[in-house]
Amino acid sequence: MKNRIITLSFREIKHQLFRFLSLMVMAFLGVFVFVGLKSTSPDMLKSLDEAYDGASVY
Repeated sequence: MKNRIITLSFREIKHQLFRFLSLMVMAFLGVFVFVGLKSTSPDMLKSLDEAYDGASVY
């Protein structure tokens, strides 16, 4: 009986560990996307301004 409780406890910890790791991966992906967009936005705005100036859009 005691062996069964230990086995079930480790099984539950294992499932929670994978859930925790998957949440951490999703959080890291969200942070990486945000940081990537935040760091490239000045370059994108500069390129857009140059394209508008070249085409005399405004």
